[in-house]
Amino acid sequence: MKLNHSTEIFEEITNDLSEKEKVILFVYLQNYLFNDFEKIINIDLTFVIENFNKQNITQQTINKYTQELEKKGYLVKVNQRPLTYTLAEKITDKL
Repeated sequence: MKLNHSTEIFEEITNDLSEKEKVILFVYLQNYLFNDFEKIINIDLTFVIENFNKQNITQQTINKYTQELEKKGYLVKVNQRPLTYTLAEKITDKL
């Protein structure tokens, strides 16, 4: 139920993003909801997307997209090494 409600909100606020950006951001959303607010490092994000979403994606591509999502205000960088992001308040405030 929590995921369904959050998915509806997610769809409303991410209609300007590409499909790859949405896939990445949706992993952050699930992590935020169900992983006790632990942060995801980009290396782990690459593993998650490749193994669970069955999409081939490189670490460099993940870095490019997370940086773009940060510029757009969807993610906040919390650590440079290892590169780590979390959802921005733009999203969490609506959940």
